[in-house]
Amino acid sequence: MTNKKCESCREHPVTVNYVRNGKIYYRKICYYCIKKKKQSKDQAAQLLKKSGYKKKIVCDRCGFKSKTPAQIKIHFRDQNSYNVSLSNIRSYCVNCVVEVTDDPAADRRDILADY
Repeated sequence: MTNKKCESCREHPVTVNYVRNGKIYYRKICYYCIKKKKQSKDQAAQLLKKSGYKKKIVCDRCGFKSKTPAQIKIHFRDQNSYNVSLSNIRSYCVNCVVEVTDDPAADRRDILADY
């Protein structure tokens, strides 16, 4: 039995991750914290699906037309992925996501694409 506790909840014991050369390496967080973290990620995706929002192929900010779905990302204006109201969700190209993340005031400005 291990005496190591979870770094996150400091309540439950952690399990063995692997053994190398006779030395035991433990996980940093317990099974329950891993499960809770995974459920929170899944919940955000489920909420987005329930809202009915479909990712567009054109950037809402600059008008860039994507050739692949990976070029457009879903951006949450208030940075809260659980707020899936249609006024909070935007489809931005990768360049616009970087600009808006670095400067939140840039989300309010209109720009034109250079293509």
